[in-house]
Amino acid sequence: MDEKHDQTLAMLNDENHPQQTRPNENRSPLAKCCTSFLGTLHNNLLLTLTIAGVFLGFLMGFLIRLSEPTSETIMMLSFPGDILMRMLKMLILPLITSSLITGLAVLDPKSSGKLGLYALTYYFCTTVLAAILGIILVSVIRPGERANRVEVRAEAFSSDPAADQVTTLDAIFDLFRNMFAENIIQAGLEQIKTTRENLVVYNNATNMTVTKVKFITRYVAGTNFLGLITFCCAFGITIGTMGKRGEPMLHFFLILNEIVMKLIKLVMWYSPFGIMFLVAGKILEIEDLLQLAQSLGMYAFTVLLGLAIHALITLPLIFYGVTRQNPFKFYEEIEDLLQLAQSLGMYAFTVLLGLAIHALITLPLIFYGVTRQNPFKFYEGMLQAWLTGIGTGSSAASLPVTFRCLEETLKLDRRVTRFVLPIGATVNM
Repeated sequence: MDEKHDQTLAMLNDENHPQQTRPNENRSPLAKCCTSFLGTLHNNLLLTLTIAGVFLGFLMGFLIRLSEPTSETIMMLSFPGDILMRMLKMLILPLITSSLITGLAVLDPKSSGKLGLYALTYYFCTTVLAAILGIILVSVIRPGERANRVEVRAEAFSSDPAADQVTTLDAIFDLFRNMFAENIIQAGLEQIKTTRENLVVYNNATNMTVTKVKFITRYVAGTNFLGLITFCCAFGITIGTMGKRGEPMLHFFLILNEIVMKLIKLVMWYSPFGIMFLVAGKILEIEDLLQLAQSLGMYAFTVLLGLAIHALITLPLIFYGVTRQNPFKFYEEIEDLLQLAQSLGMYAFTVLLGLAIHALITLPLIFYGVTRQNPFKFYEGMLQAWLTGIGTGSSAASLPVTFRCLEETLKLDRRVTRFVLPIGATVNM
């Protein structure tokens, strides 16, 4: 009886409350697609704002460029971007020190050695592969072949004579001098650089002058990241070997690292606004459009293609329509200029092709060979760091964003990122 009574109540309930269909079931595929798209934008709000900031920065720069702004206007427009760069650079030093020390302190010396060996091997191999790729592309395309026939004034490419006298041996010695900084505080502000000066000495006995070379080692402005990394690596490994006695110092740097990461989160919400004005300001500061085209990657190829069509099709047709003469006979008089322009175009094409092959083929193949995972999924998680790098133009300035992408978006082990990223940012500068 109870079962029949329950069935009767269920039937009455169904009659009084007919089953309602969900709103999404009656919606069109277009509406579902829009809802999914808006949900994706909401879940990746910071990335969406950064992409919009880069796009609006390009648009703003090109539009304001048409009005020929003054230097004061450019300075005021670049001010929000300058503030972003200052905030990012402010966080670099505490981020590198706390990340390296905590990353190595929690590892045993054997694991630290293996991790360092793997990281340096990877950076060395990718650098060698990039160099080989560049040599192959230059040998095949030969972008400077036509430029050899063009006479160019040497004064246009003159450089600092003191810089030309620096040899490879001087650079190697400076590398080791910077690696072992004599003052760790000074390493955060200055680095060592060796120069050579020619001293002309007059000999009274022979009435002749003798040129002697004097080596001058001086400090120049710039953070000595190599010295900081060397000190922090030794400091972190030493803390790890001290056991419980080193835990108070380890906790201090762990808290410092957590504080820095929280500050990075705050800066990231300002970054879309700062990147927009930073990109716009950089576009306005560039006076040479050809240099601007080379800086914008594929935009350079588009500009050069448009110039080629205009110079080889549009203008010759206009010339022939007016004069009824062969336009290419006229071009022979400016052959050197055309050869120089073609050489610059081939150089830009070679550089962009090499970057594309290295970024889209070489590195993804290495990633897949080691991890057996989709490399472009990894690229998707690093998009925020890529956009910040485009806006700032500095691997060191984008380092805080790279930490955030790897640790929070891609969920990589913090012990690995804290050790590998500071070294990578320094090696690839």
